[in-house]
Amino acid sequence: MTSTLSRPAAPGAVDVPHARTVFRTGVDLVEEGGGAVRLDFLGREVLRFRGVTDSSQDRLRHMTIGGTPVTTPTPGERPGSDPQLAAILTRCRIFLAQAVVSGGQRLLEIERVGSDEPVQPTALRDEDEVQLSRLALAHRFRDEIAWQAPATGARAVIGHPAVSALLDRLARRRRVDDALDRGPAGSPGGPAVPEPTPAALRAVLELLTGAGIVERATTRPAGSAGPGGPALLPSESDPVLRQWELADLLFHTRSRLGRTDAPFGGRFPFVDVLDPQPTVKALPPGRRLDLTVPDFTEIADRDGSVLEVMEARRSVRGYGSAPMSLDALGEFLYRVARVRGSYGPRPTAGMPYAATSRPYPCGGGAYELEFYLTVRRCDGLETGCYYYDPAGHALIALDTPPAAQTALLDTASTSAGGTVVPDVLITLTSRFARVSWKYQAIAYAVTLKHVGVLYQSMYLVATAMGLAPCGLGSGDSQMAADAFGLDYLQESSVGDFLLGSLPDAAPAPSGVAPTDWRPGLSPDWPLAAARRLERRRDA
Repeated sequence: MTSTLSRPAAPGAVDVPHARTVFRTGVDLVEEGGGAVRLDFLGREVLRFRGVTDSSQDRLRHMTIGGTPVTTPTPGERPGSDPQLAAILTRCRIFLAQAVVSGGQRLLEIERVGSDEPVQPTALRDEDEVQLSRLALAHRFRDEIAWQAPATGARAVIGHPAVSALLDRLARRRRVDDALDRGPAGSPGGPAVPEPTPAALRAVLELLTGAGIVERATTRPAGSAGPGGPALLPSESDPVLRQWELADLLFHTRSRLGRTDAPFGGRFPFVDVLDPQPTVKALPPGRRLDLTVPDFTEIADRDGSVLEVMEARRSVRGYGSAPMSLDALGEFLYRVARVRGSYGPRPTAGMPYAATSRPYPCGGGAYELEFYLTVRRCDGLETGCYYYDPAGHALIALDTPPAAQTALLDTASTSAGGTVVPDVLITLTSRFARVSWKYQAIAYAVTLKHVGVLYQSMYLVATAMGLAPCGLGSGDSQMAADAFGLDYLQESSVGDFLLGSLPDAAPAPSGVAPTDWRPGLSPDWPLAAARRLERRRDA
């Protein structure tokens, strides 16, 4: 397929350096004859039109080569002098882009992701100050360089080295006239290309600013000293934008529909290409310690109701004088993480891989999360690091140096506020390929959802058992990979959880609360639930 960025201009095309509507990169217009026109995107047919007039075909043809400016009609707008063309463009809206063409070359193309409204250029004066947005990212896109602006849903595909050079200069804030006043950008490593005119580069800059990839400084902070005060970019002054980090915003837009046009969802991108990861990982070498299998009836008789454990659940950052027992730790792991069974593959049911069933929910039955334990204090278990075998209900001792064990516990203590020395740190890792073999674009987001639902399961089981749980918001994934002997890209930590015995002191009695406590709905439920659970355990 011929790139739309490299096609020559139509004979006699007028070089008007301003933004115009074109077919986006990857679109090919195929004229089949007899008034039949087909639109292909990335080599696959997406739309077909019949009875297209010669005039409409000519204008559509020029939209692929940058010859004739065409304005896209908006819904409900009167189609003007060519109602057929207007109807065709309305159906093609998601395949249209804005471009700046000069000297027969498409210098820049702006595609909207998640919106079919065209980007409007921002008129700039020479004295305006502009800079690359901190919420923009460059990446390879179909053998081109593209800049993504997730805050606006715009993607800029770069078609000329002079545009890349302009964006490089805008890493620092500059006046518009200073940013545009530079010599030829050249084309190192490739054939010589004509330099765009200053007017064309200005049109590029105005379109990039309209797309939110470049920002214009306009807002002055409160209390600044009149006209001499520093102006702020929108991402510095807008109370919503300034609280977003680029990685978070890009991840959000990329892992949900609405702001992505990439392949998405349970598409099995590696079926018949790579074998899926096994349902349970191969056990690491080390001494095996089989755990006691708990008794269902005994647990059912003493456990509280869902209401009681949910209301009594709380994060506990302190432990009793006596540690929890190995049997209690084994029961916790059995109830939370064991393999209850396996099934599949079921190719005819859209499931070309084997899956397992475990006590917590998991997308696609992948169960990619693994449990590693760093133990400081547990009655019946030596200090050290262990891997939990969910299929055999056993701990495998790992050869982790004492210094690495201490570092893991110290990092967990810091994450918990620095007020607790963990009894047991449970590190959750993800075997990423177990999820990405099925899910495209959303694999890591799915893993984080699994971590969240597993945290809740761990909290509820620990509360029912009378243990002290605390989920952590962060951890050191490189440290964990080193300590457990893991390949960081193949399997590394995505969650951390503290566990131990409950403190000796009973919960604060009713009425003793922080001075800023403001009761909400049924504030007495948690304490009532905790007392009922305590009576159950003592019975």
